[in-house]
Amino acid sequence: MTEEGAGATTQAQVSRRLNNFLRPAEQLPIQRPPKVLIGIPAFNEESHIGKCLDSILAQSVAEFAALEILVVASGCTDNTRAVVESRMDSGIPLSLIEEKERTGKSRALSLLLSRLNNSDFDYLIVISADSVPAENALRYLIDFAVRTGSSLSCGSPSVTRTERGSVRNEIAAFLWSLHNAYLAHSPYAAPHCCDELMCIKKGFVTRIPEYTINDGSYLRLAANRAGVKVGYCEDARVYVAVPSTGKELVEQRARVLLGHVYQIRKERAIPSVLEGRLLSNPLYVLRVISAANRKGLKLSHLFIAGIFEFVSYFYMFCKIFTDRTPWLWRKVSTE
Repeated sequence: MTEEGAGATTQAQVSRRLNNFLRPAEQLPIQRPPKVLIGIPAFNEESHIGKCLDSILAQSVAEFAALEILVVASGCTDNTRAVVESRMDSGIPLSLIEEKERTGKSRALSLLLSRLNNSDFDYLIVISADSVPAENALRYLIDFAVRTGSSLSCGSPSVTRTERGSVRNEIAAFLWSLHNAYLAHSPYAAPHCCDELMCIKKGFVTRIPEYTINDGSYLRLAANRAGVKVGYCEDARVYVAVPSTGKELVEQRARVLLGHVYQIRKERAIPSVLEGRLLSNPLYVLRVISAANRKGLKLSHLFIAGIFEFVSYFYMFCKIFTDRTPWLWRKVSTE
């Protein structure tokens, strides 16, 4: 089993990995304006995908040589199709692939990667259908990828201020703060990739395994194996939706935890996430928590977050033993 960035990793292994990240061939920028494909996997997202598309269509894209949006609607039974079609005359090419049966996000990503690798596009930007990229987020992310030579880049997710207030929303905001603090201040080389907003360069990966739950984590592993550079663009902000109930917040978190378990079982690799550093570098984890806690989270919320994490682990283990296809999760409603 491999362990990305773990304490047991030898200095020689760390040096070799860092050298892989800094290969000159991977840092050569594209000499012309990039051609960008935006992919949006969706399942019953009629309440959110309109806001996502409107934000994308309002972005500054003058620096791109070409831009196209492709929505993959997997087994949708609501009005997702109608919402997408209502925006097809907005000036930017927008197309829709409909799957009759729900096959999971990994299948949708594989379709998007196939389109990327069999076209003249340079990059694929993947956005969750229930997320909203902030102003200029796409330009910041592409500029970062080109400037740094990163084959895999991700943005910075956060909860909007209008969704703050309840304990549930504050816990979600705190978890994302932990996530971003880990990416921004980690001593490890680009330790993780957020799948709410990510940019994939053409060529280094062709598909996502069907059992994949945390696609960002898998892509980070694939990048490590391919020896290509990974980066985090803090300026490319994306606003994420919060589950509408505490139970659904637990379900969402349990799904992420289950994705880590599947990566360990299927890929024999420990995900390079903050939780994975608890044993190898506990002091660093405490520093990340302290940095995230400066945002003003109450100690009572931190205590509740600990209980929430415990319950999420319990729910995750129940899912393992009771569901044969846990990557096809029940739809979680969001605000």
